[in-house]
Amino acid sequence: MIRNLIIAGVIEFITVIITLVLRQLFPALPLWSLIIIQAIIFLILMYAFAVYFWRIAHRIGLIDMPIVAGRWEGKLITSFDGNSKINDVSIIIEQHWLITTVHFQGQDAISHSLVATFFKRLSGEQVLAYIYRTQPTDDATIALEPHIGLCVLRLVEPNRLSGYYHYFFYDSERTEFIRGQLVLTRPRYVAELTIKP
Repeated sequence: MIRNLIIAGVIEFITVIITLVLRQLFPALPLWSLIIIQAIIFLILMYAFAVYFWRIAHRIGLIDMPIVAGRWEGKLITSFDGNSKINDVSIIIEQHWLITTVHFQGQDAISHSLVATFFKRLSGEQVLAYIYRTQPTDDATIALEPHIGLCVLRLVEPNRLSGYYHYFFYDSERTEFIRGQLVLTRPRYVAELTIKP
């Protein structure tokens, strides 16, 4: 969090320098226009950093967040069907400096993250946690209801995510806490994955 504030402060400092240079180049500009120009420059620099340049800051150690963007494939087991089968799944992670989104595709459901964040455990292990909303697919083989849940994925190796998801299932007959296990890897490593029901 402190590093993010420092980065925003550096971007604001660069914005002020650019604004002062513009004031020297165009002394006839009124003060109110310089304030607007400074705000626009700040927004442009923040956007450029958040979308593109944060990866450079990551490489030099200013941002302590793993880069997990891209496609991941793997296996899932769930208590919804009594852990009776192993399902193939894939997720696509879109990652920027402050915003991460996760899109899940399974045989019976698709989901999209509502909010996602990274945190570091005391052990130093990086964790991606996100709240998601799931919808059953049109050709779902199980009677899955739309729901909101929580997924927590640990980066156990540079190309491997492992974790759990949880949600409450309820209907007129029962209420149940559903949980499942996910093991994901980059597509070129899928053959090496194992998961035990």
